[in-house]
Amino acid sequence: TRCSYVTGVQTCALPIYLSDEADPEVAFQEMIKAWFTQTLPILDSELYKCCVVKLSGTSYRYVALAHHLIMDGFGFANLVNNLASLYRDEVPEGEALAWQEVVQNEQAYFQSKRFEKDAAFWKSYPLIDNEGLFIPYALSERGNAQDKSTRYTMALSQAQVDNIQKVSENCGIPVTSVYCTLMSVYLRLTYGRDALTLALPVHNRKNKAQRDMLGAFLSYSPVSLSIDEQDSFASIAQKIMKTQKQMLRHQQYPLSQIVADRDAAGLATPAFDLQFNYLKLDRALTFESGQSEIV
Repeated sequence: TRCSYVTGVQTCALPIYLSDEADPEVAFQEMIKAWFTQTLPILDSELYKCCVVKLSGTSYRYVALAHHLIMDGFGFANLVNNLASLYRDEVPEGEALAWQEVVQNEQAYFQSKRFEKDAAFWKSYPLIDNEGLFIPYALSERGNAQDKSTRYTMALSQAQVDNIQKVSENCGIPVTSVYCTLMSVYLRLTYGRDALTLALPVHNRKNKAQRDMLGAFLSYSPVSLSIDEQDSFASIAQKIMKTQKQMLRHQQYPLSQIVADRDAAGLATPAFDLQFNYLKLDRALTFESGQSEIV
């Protein structure tokens, strides 16, 4: 029977690509884009792969790709920091938390009164029962079943970042709420939809031991949002923040369970229109005397 499982057997080889392209950076970005179009097998297959890319005599990239089944953004940041610590021969502090304990705690939650209360909350939460805002490209008139996923990037100038920071300070809201509100307003104006459901992240790392672990704890909570054309930017942001706070005590309830509950209730429409995640990887990294960054 083919399945996914944890094993001590793994590929330890680290491929090194020496770029002799005319523009190594462009070639590197094309390589990464190609990786994102490839389906990562989840059965009887490693869910993590990595390599080193040499762009020049002084510029290197360590590239790591993992399935979200085993790694979230928080875990990736820990991975890179652990790699830098090992490179500097630093001994990790404290004893690592065993994954068996994490799984046992998860199973205990599913048998607890807390789970019952969370289930009651989410089953009564008024998710907007709309048709999906987006149609996957592979299912659209222009697409086909062979189309793969891809990644698009948009770089913000320092002036734009500074302006977003000013909006955050003037409205008294976190920067992440500015981006989330911008997206909500954009979707409202572009699609004419005055009701949206955003899936917003909860990292679910309850203590320092979990916050220091590799792996995937991240889940998403659907936030239903009604936007009136008379609402100000600040009022929309405050509405999102207020709804998020209401759900914090129920954040452990998995999104997969919310979807299963909707299926059981005969709701065929999606549980959310769009997932949104803001991850700021600004930790300073040093390999020997060289400064590095997570991108």
